[in-house]
Amino acid sequence: MKISDSISSVSAIRRARELHAREGRPGSPQGSADAGDNVDLTQASLQLRAMEEALNDVPVMDTAKIESMRRAIAEGRYTVDEDLVAERLVKSILEQLRHRRHG
Repeated sequence: MKISDSISSVSAIRRARELHAREGRPGSPQGSADAGDNVDLTQASLQLRAMEEALNDVPVMDTAKIESMRRAIAEGRYTVDEDLVAERLVKSILEQLRHRRHG
C-alpha cells in the first residue's frame, strides 16, 4: 500500500467524521430536533461509535519516522534489504492468489 493512498483515505474518514459531527450538533439545521423525537441506537451502531472513538486515538502517521527516512534517503544512508522485499512480495502475491480461489 502506498503511503499517499492511506493518507487520502484517512483524510476522507476525518472529513466524514467532521461532517457527521457538524450535522449532529444542537442548533444546526440538521441537528435540531423536536422535543418529542427519540433516538434508539442498535448494538451495531454503539459498537461503530466505540470503534470511531478508538480510531481517534490512533496516529495517522509517524512523522518522526518519515522525517528520519527522508534524511537517510537524502544522505544516501537508506538501504533496502532486497531479500526481505522479495520475500514479502512473494508472500503478498500468494495471499492474493489464495483469496481469489476462495473468494
